[in-house]
Amino acid sequence: MYSLKSKSDLHLLRKLFHVFTGLFAMSLTYLMNWDGKTAGSYAGLIGLVGMINELIRLNFPKINMIYLKLVKNFARSEETHK
Repeated sequence: MYSLKSKSDLHLLRKLFHVFTGLFAMSLTYLMNWDGKTAGSYAGLIGLVGMINELIRLNFPKINMIYLKLVKNFARSEETHK
């Protein structure tokens, strides 16, 4: 298993990732001139894809290991679904 940081660690890279994700979403909404309904629809769709991703990771350990290889710099040890 990978040496992942725990929830109690500062984990600056993860925090920066979340900040830039939010800034990207706001910028995209502004640049595409979306109204609230359209932006909400896209946010809901992205949330649904994320939830399906988590369900797949939870139920298929081999897929979870591949995922953790890709996001090991952002993942926490609590998210491994052992």
